[in-house]
Amino acid sequence: MGLLVKPLEPVLFRWHGEYSPSLSGPMNKGVSEPLPLISTITGALYRSLKGGSYVRDEEKLAEEFKAVLGDVWGPVVFVEGKRRGCRSAAGKFVLFHDYPGRLGVLRLDGDTLVTVYREKEKDYIVPEQVNRTGIGRDLAKRNAKEHLLYSVKLVDLGSTVLKNFEDVKEWGIYVKTDAKYRGVVRLGGRGRTAAVKELDLDLPNKGEKSVVASPVLLDSDKRSIVTVDDLMEMRVEGVALANVLEYGKIGVVGRGYSLSYNSRRPLYPALLPGSVLNRTDREKVGLFKELGWGSLLRFSSPPQG
Repeated sequence: MGLLVKPLEPVLFRWHGEYSPSLSGPMNKGVSEPLPLISTITGALYRSLKGGSYVRDEEKLAEEFKAVLGDVWGPVVFVEGKRRGCRSAAGKFVLFHDYPGRLGVLRLDGDTLVTVYREKEKDYIVPEQVNRTGIGRDLAKRNAKEHLLYSVKLVDLGSTVLKNFEDVKEWGIYVKTDAKYRGVVRLGGRGRTAAVKELDLDLPNKGEKSVVASPVLLDSDKRSIVTVDDLMEMRVEGVALANVLEYGKIGVVGRGYSLSYNSRRPLYPALLPGSVLNRTDREKVGLFKELGWGSLLRFSSPPQG
């Protein structure tokens, strides 16, 4: 059981870089990823279910999140329809974030998620984008601030789904959670409106591989990370990364924004979404998995003739 979050307008899910309407210049541009950090989703749901709550103790905050949301996993995009340009019949599809900037496509086949191929290549979708330009305003003087121009590139998930699928019966950002909610939330940068409803979706836990759906936060153990070997020696659930990582992208990810402290939370080395692990049957791995970080999606890759 979980919640389906459907953005009703283009959204901004910014993962990196500095961006603010109060800054100006050619580099002041916000660029959205296809899916938000798990903290963006859980924060929006928590505020809607619990209301504003300023808790400075991180352990207590984690306990409150767990009490309100239960076991959290995700996010992925769920689509029920028919993939355009594919010979496969209509069905249920799960799109995972393949960082940066695209979505990988899996199809529910019985009790297994399988990779979708198009012309013998793995199927990926680049989301539709909307460019917006804004002008900084002086609210006190009720006029524009000189030289304050900024731009933002939003992701339009609704247009993306309709462009790539036909006969769509259902779609949205799916998050597994014990919480029950039906209504609207403000999601992502600039607080875009999204509709939320419950969805009974049972994702299979079978397959020889797992793709990272939400960043796997790694414990650097306060060691300096200088070389690739240093990274490969890091451990996930007690196992060296080199022994489970088939393919991956490693970067630095922050755990979101703390309203209590009015500041960003700490940064961590992380396996980014789209990385593939083998020899693991866990649903979540890494640090803060109780908050949904390190969510894994099991799948199979059938041989192509």
